[in-house]
Amino acid sequence: MRMCLQVHGVLAGVVTIMFASSSMWADATFTEEARARGLSYVVTQGAFGGPGQYGCGMALFDADGDGDLDFVCSGSDRKTMALFENSGSGTFLDRTEQSGFGSPTKPSGMAAADYDADGDLDLFVTCWLTGPVLFRNDGGLHFTDVTVEAGIITAGVSAGSGVAWADYDADGWIDVLVSNRTQMGALVRNRLYRNLGDGSFMDVAPALGVDDPFLTFQSSWCDLDLDGDLDMYVANDKGFPGFSSNRLFRNSGRGTFVEDISSGANVVMDAMGICFADFTDDLVPDLFLANIGTGNILLRSASGATFTNVVGASGVSGLSTCWGGIAFDADNDGDTDLYFTTSDPIKNFFFERSGPWPFIDSSQSAGLATLGEGYCHVVGDVDADGDLDLFLQQRNENIRLFINQANLIPGRRWVKFQPVGLGTDRQAIGLQIKATYSSGAAWRQVECGSGYKSQSAVTLHVGLGSALTAGSVECRWPNDGGTRTLIGYGANRTWTLYPPARLGDTKGDGDLGADDYADMVLCQGSAFLPGCEIFDFDGNATVDDLDRAAFLGRYCDLTGDAIVGSRDLAELLGRWGNAANSPAEGDFDGSGSVDGADLSLLLAGWN
Repeated sequence: MRMCLQVHGVLAGVVTIMFASSSMWADATFTEEARARGLSYVVTQGAFGGPGQYGCGMALFDADGDGDLDFVCSGSDRKTMALFENSGSGTFLDRTEQSGFGSPTKPSGMAAADYDADGDLDLFVTCWLTGPVLFRNDGGLHFTDVTVEAGIITAGVSAGSGVAWADYDADGWIDVLVSNRTQMGALVRNRLYRNLGDGSFMDVAPALGVDDPFLTFQSSWCDLDLDGDLDMYVANDKGFPGFSSNRLFRNSGRGTFVEDISSGANVVMDAMGICFADFTDDLVPDLFLANIGTGNILLRSASGATFTNVVGASGVSGLSTCWGGIAFDADNDGDTDLYFTTSDPIKNFFFERSGPWPFIDSSQSAGLATLGEGYCHVVGDVDADGDLDLFLQQRNENIRLFINQANLIPGRRWVKFQPVGLGTDRQAIGLQIKATYSSGAAWRQVECGSGYKSQSAVTLHVGLGSALTAGSVECRWPNDGGTRTLIGYGANRTWTLYPPARLGDTKGDGDLGADDYADMVLCQGSAFLPGCEIFDFDGNATVDDLDRAAFLGRYCDLTGDAIVGSRDLAELLGRWGNAANSPAEGDFDGSGSVDGADLSLLLAGWN
């Protein structure tokens, strides 16, 4: 078994002993079940170098809006893109023929988001040596190529690689960042397509100075400095001192960027992807960057201001050509583990944490030390059992699906949070949570495109170990979407995270109605379960009189000034005795007239 540790001095011997005694044991174990679960798709494209696209992208997202995770993959000579529908229990049905994807030339990277705000997730696909494709989701697991009408026009040779969605300029519409790896002698710059809100896009990368000309495999979004907007990190292959390096563009908060050349994040390397995660349990995002055999890089963040490479102490410097990286709590023990692939004929790597550093190489014992030419990988809970399953793409192999068995470990608990955004950003891309619970702490972010050329599920998963609740969960929506703190949300549940402005509004139409009030009353009189969190205004895992008062403080606002007071009372009294059939007319209790019951509700919401 190859040892992937870079430690020095006296500690080297101690750490080596720890590694040797632990490397044959793993909490997390996986079983490969792709074909048994209906995934029959052999990847033949994506070869390393030359005309190959260095792996072929995948996306794990809810394509049909039924609440489970469907799967899109690429790279077959038979059909370059495929769509598999999740049955709801983690088995899949091939829906490729009805998908409308056709067979784009050399699809390379992909990520899904609702660019047109119609309630379903659309798919952006880059292609190798040809232009990208934007597929609009029309419902019913059917997509339409709208690239031309959306203005996604690329002249000349393209070198499409990673894709990442986010609302960088806080205008309410999600934009798309496209990485290009200069190839075949052509200078192909990165592109940032700004969403104009009418179904079309405009490339603003040159004007904003983020049209990086180097060999970019992946660019991604993260609020690295925790100031509420999304920064851009660019991972460049073939770095050379004084010429090309990775780049960090800080978001000014005004839709513009400033390159930070003093933070230590602009490392020189052969960067093969980006992984944002809190590897040090200080609730600040760090950066794992896959590299060639000279060694991966792990940048520890000091509050997002400066970064230091600490990969030697961490033990995750895989001595091979490594790709991507996914950080997730594979065994639900409350800390963050790490998986990444290799394209050399040696094993892929799964590094597990069981307390302080170094990470432990549990690749073999976890069942993840597969051999082959691997590139792209994604995670998500496809069978809805509370642990995260892993998809792997390897060339000349069938897609692999490793089903996680962590749910069988006695006493291990978990919690999942389904993000909800404001307005057109339904997925709340860039939402960050900081969870502190009895077994540990976790930082998570909603990402639409990171790792390597692919997209994992956006649901935020936190392993809780033995904790009975998620403890305290601080939530921050990007672009001034608000903050909330949740206390005591129970384990082994999937909770929906609503931004402050959405509370009480079950339909998301901006209006509180009599049906919302009726649902709130039902939640107040019952156990706190998923479905009631939208009425938990104070975030204490119960719907009580304080939440009812907060709800009425919005519900009874007849004048639209966000205050229930004397002006609303005057409006109500002016309508006294009138027939009415809506809260906007003063009929808060749905009785059909404005009367004393409505007055009581208005006074209960007085603020």
